Amino acid sequence: MHLVLEKVLGPGKMTKFDHWKNVCKIHWREIITMSIALHWVVDLLILGPIVFFLGVLFGIHIDGGHHG
Repeated sequence: MHLVLEKVLGPGKMTKFDHWKNVCKIHWREIITMSIALHWVVDLLILGPIVFFLGVLFGIHIDGGHHG
């Protein structure tokens, strides 16, 4: 595999690849955890307001929709 990547990436590029491969070997748990956490944050920032405005649009208000 190393020789195939050396041919694809060119001479001298494997040191960078090896460096990042080692970083991923060591920090894979943090990478996965942060990607899941950022996914949840983005979901809340995008889907939260959409769901709120859909609720307001269809008449589901904070007071439960009971008027007078």
